[in-house]
Amino acid sequence: MQGLIERYKGSNTEAHGESSEQNKPEVIQQEVLLLRQEIDLLQKGLRYMYGENDINHMNLNELQALESNLEIWVHNIRYTKMQIISREIEMLKT
Repeated sequence: MQGLIERYKGSNTEAHGESSEQNKPEVIQQEVLLLRQEIDLLQKGLRYMYGENDINHMNLNELQALESNLEIWVHNIRYTKMQIISREIEMLKT
């Protein structure tokens, strides 16, 4: 996920004319391929999370990528949860 954000930031910078090398068709095709692979991996992970597939069929790289994404998701969920709890505590104090 972090790689996706970094690639977006890079493409956003290039849109402002800072680099023309990224506009080559080969680079764009490679980028599309990487994004498709990442989407497929995330969809596969979601299917495993919902119990639609057996996790034993994932290879090591897929498991590591899924674990990394899960850690990011859990962090974001906990952060949001803490913000909501803090707001509710502040509301109760007033």
